[in-house]
Order: sequence, then structure tokens, then C-alpha cells
Amino acid sequence: MRALVALCLSAVVLPAFAQQRKPAARARLGPVVSATSVGRLDWLRVAASRVARPGVKAAGDAPSAPAQGGETFLVLNLEFDTPANCLAYAVAEAPAFTQVDRFADVFLPLSKIATVGAAIEKSAGLVRFEVAGRVGASPPPVAGKAAVRGEPDKIVRGGISGLTGKGVIVAVVDSGVDFRHQDFIRIENGKPVSRLLYLWDTTSPDFDAGKGGSAAPIRYPNGASVGTLFTRDQLTADLQAASSAIGDRDLNGHGTSCAGIAAGSGGADRRHIGVAPDADIIGVRIGGTPAGGLENSWVLNAACAWLDKVAGSQPLVVSCSFGGQNGRHDGRSIEEQQLNARFPAGLAGRAICVAAGNEGSDAIHADLTLGTAAKPSELKWKAGEGASLSLIFDTDDLSDVRFRAAAGTTLPKLSAKVDSATKQALVPVAGMGKGDGGMVIFTASGSAVKCDAYIDGGEFDKTCAAYSKLVGRPGTAAAAITVGSYDWNDRFEKDGNQVTVSPGGVAMAIGSLSSYSSVGPSRDSSVVKPDIVAPGQFYSAPVPLNATKGTRDTSNKYQLFNGTSAATPYVSGIIALVFQKKPGLTFGEVKRLIHTSASSDSFTGALPNPKWGYGKLDLAAVRTIIGALQ
Repeated sequence: MRALVALCLSAVVLPAFAQQRKPAARARLGPVVSATSVGRLDWLRVAASRVARPGVKAAGDAPSAPAQGGETFLVLNLEFDTPANCLAYAVAEAPAFTQVDRFADVFLPLSKIATVGAAIEKSAGLVRFEVAGRVGASPPPVAGKAAVRGEPDKIVRGGISGLTGKGVIVAVVDSGVDFRHQDFIRIENGKPVSRLLYLWDTTSPDFDAGKGGSAAPIRYPNGASVGTLFTRDQLTADLQAASSAIGDRDLNGHGTSCAGIAAGSGGADRRHIGVAPDADIIGVRIGGTPAGGLENSWVLNAACAWLDKVAGSQPLVVSCSFGGQNGRHDGRSIEEQQLNARFPAGLAGRAICVAAGNEGSDAIHADLTLGTAAKPSELKWKAGEGASLSLIFDTDDLSDVRFRAAAGTTLPKLSAKVDSATKQALVPVAGMGKGDGGMVIFTASGSAVKCDAYIDGGEFDKTCAAYSKLVGRPGTAAAAITVGSYDWNDRFEKDGNQVTVSPGGVAMAIGSLSSYSSVGPSRDSSVVKPDIVAPGQFYSAPVPLNATKGTRDTSNKYQLFNGTSAATPYVSGIIALVFQKKPGLTFGEVKRLIHTSASSDSFTGALPNPKWGYGKLDLAAVRTIIGALQ
């Protein structure tokens, strides 16, 4: 769960809380070690060997292996000093597949890190780069082949005030969309027609294999298409055919549920109609595993560029119910800075919503102020297999910082990378060993240095855990409307009976913040995160017939679905209604409407704050927003 916003909590009664552990006894510490700064090219080699998708990992992710005859590439996010130098980037063996303002995404052949990486490093005006992913390309295409404890909160269903999203596009970047579900089909002249304008499956080799579909909007350097693009006409033809040639396009069901909350027609059950049922839909499938892995989340910025192009003059809302906890948690990653450039405040008819994350109750963050060797800051943890730490300091000079491992803990050689944009040092700690561990950090001079520690694949002891600064990436992007979740409904129809949903066996308080909703603040104190908190727990949302996960309702066509993943498409649907009424509104105007119209109550307290952002997007807030458009 901590690695992926994109997984919903789908059991009627969730597992009991983990057994509490006693703090480990204080033990003798190891020798003092320090972190050594490394160059950018050395850091690239280290990053390439660590994970498939630094910063945004998904359950089931693994380093991508190329298909037979294919090639493995690193995806790099680049930042330049000027837009002109960005456009002038010209490393032929590591081509850019998307560029905007000062930012570019490029493919670097894994086998050529030394030579091509050095060429990238010498590019004029290059400020910094980050590893966004590791992906295995398909082989080059063959020439010529083409009890109810409270009444459910009232929410928007089927539109409001005559607005249904007509003329607006909702793009769902997720695990795919089951285009065969009745919520995504309309009937014309007695025949099914797809409501999806496009479905870009970045995981599918069908086009290059000559099995149908169209070329994807981008290609790998070896010429292979990054997945397969299906148009509305192709989807409709498949719906009307005797058997499907396109097949399943959501093996997990997560993206299908998100699309249904935002824009489902209620075709299988009008009680579960979406917010904007007349909106057009585009699905971008960035993950292919039944477990919900989103291995191609690196494609986000390129997808946004393509979506902007195909939407043309139609208003567009991009809904992203995924994210991860790796990174600086300040919105200053190159990926997030590029999103800011793509969605400036003055951009008309465009918006992007991102889930805050489902880590609100996870002990994965520690907030330290370093002291002397006599009174050091102490970290204690329980690590799983392959766990790692990220230590982020509020200084670029670590010459005064010292580290000591607790007894039984072995620290690897530590290397530090200084971010040129933030002037902060990042020290990753891998190879921690499974089980209980710990370390102390202090300054030789006793100066007060701030450090945020994050653990991936484990949890901190309660003596050092801090439940704050947990909004995931890319939700910390300043431009994004970042969405948390509140509890609005505990009813679900199962086997013909209405049951009460009790997460962890604990009664829900309707209207309260969901226990899992990731809270702020951002490590960039100038930005409020999350922006808004919306209904997230629980929905009955569309589910593909083939999906193996989830608790299904009596009809077998909807599943129990929750999370900030569910709250995000709800907000996207509300924005679709806003754009229908006022297509020319800028993104900045949309954000201000949401911020200033949000509700406060006894649950939210004074606003804005790190839990609720600017407040609650309840029905009263939506009515205020729509009323302001008259």
C-alpha cells in the first residue's frame, strides 16, 4: 500500500492493526561515518542500478526486461537553464520524446551510460537530471507492419444544475479502462458505440506485432511504438464484432473504477452514475499487471502533451490517481517542474488533478533536528527485504554531519547528491538489511541541521515516526490540484444485502478525514498541500469482469472502491462540470474557485491546514462553485 496510491482498500472488513512492538533496547553504536559527494555521472550509474522507477513505485514493479530482440532504456528528466538550450538539445543516441519550456524527457540506452551519459552531461545549459524510470522496449517494428453508523454524505451524481460534462474531456491516466463496461458505452441505432475518444495502452505491443490498433504518440529510439493506440472507431468496431480482437485493457480494475467515478454513465446501475456522465473519456494505460503495478508512470508528461494536442479546443481535465513516496516531497523534482510548465495558471480550458496518497497512517517519515554527538537524533526502524532510506537535509554542506549505525545494523558507504535547484543534499541508504535496525545522526559542531527521513519497504518505530509531509509525488507539484479523501459512505450492497463497511473493524465517522489520506505540508512551505479533500470512502464503482481483485457488489459489475484514488476522479468530474459552464476558465481560476469555495466544519478546523488543505469539497462547496459561475 505505501508504494502505490493506485490501489484501493477493497475488503469489507480490513485486516486488524499490526501488533505493536516494544522499542529496541539502546545498544552500542558503530563507528562514525560521513557521506561523500559524487558527480552527476556516478550518481546516474548508482540510480540505474537501484530501482525501476525511482520516486514513483507501484506494487509489483520490477526492473523492466526488454522483449526478445528489444533494448533497455533509462528515462531521464532533464532541466536546462533556458528554453532555447532545451530545444537545442541534440544527443542523437538519447533522443528527447517530449519537451516543454526548460524541461525534456529522453531515452538513454542502458548499455551506453558511460558514453551517451557523458554526452548528455556536456549538453549546453544542462542544470540537472533525474532518473524517472527504466523501461524495456519492444523489438523494432517489422518493416511494412502497420449498519449504518451515519447517513451517507450527499455527493454529486449524474451532474448538477443541468451540467453533465457534455463537451468536456476527462482523461484518466491509470491502469486502463474496460471499454466494454456498460458505463462506457452508449447505444446508437441499436448498436454499441464507445464513449472513449482514445485508449492509449502503453504496455501493449499489438500495433508493432501487426495485431491491430494504431501507432502510439511516441516511439522508443529503436523505432518500436510505446504501446498501442486505439481510436473510438476501432473500439466501437470491436464492440460490434462477434468476438474481441482488442481484448482486456484493464487487468486490475483501478483505472476503470476511477473513470466510472468521474464520468461513468451508470449504464449497468443508475445508482452508481458518475459525476459527469456526458463527458468524453480518454484512457491512458500506464500499468499492465493485475496487482496494479504502474511501470510506465514515467510517460506522464509525454501523455499530457499528447492529450493537450488531441483535445484541441475542447476543455480537458487530466486525472491521475497514482504516486509514490520517493523523492524530496517539495514538488521540485524535474518531473513535477515540467508539469508546472505544462499547466500554468493562465492556461485556459485545462486542469490536472493528482491523488495525495494513501500513506496517512504509515510510519514512513521522521522529522529530525540534528544535535550534538552527546544528544544525537535517533532513527529506529523495521525493514523488509530490499528496504531503503532517503535522508533529505536542509543544507548542501554535509561536512559537519556524522552518521553512526546501531548495533546489528550495517551501513553501506554513503554518497550524497546536492540538488542544484534546491541547494539541499540527498543521501540514499540502501542495503539496510531485513529486520530491526537503527542509526543516529548528529553534527560535529552541534549546529542545528534539519533532516527529513523516509523509509521505503519498512516502517519507523513510534519513537521517531512523524505523520506529516506524506503527500506523494507528483502530488507535490505546485500546479496540480492535489486531492485528499474524507469518509462519506459506509454502505455497500453485497449478495443482495446492504452491509456496513468497517475498515479495520472501526466504525467510520461520516465527514471525517479518511485514516489513510496522506497529509502535508509540502517540504516547500510556500505551497499548500493537499489542495482539497473530497469524498473518497466508499464508492460502488465500475469493475472489469476479468479483474481478479476487489469486493464486488450483487450485480458483479461494480466493486467496493476507496482511497485518495477515488477522491481524485470525483474532483476531476466536478471540474468537467465547471468547464462545461465556462469553457474559457483558466486553470488558475479553477483552482481559486475550488480553494475559496471549500467548506469548513468541526472536522476540518481552521483552514488551510496540512490535513485538509483549503477544505472539504462537499455538496455545499460544489453548489457554491457552480453558483459563482452564473
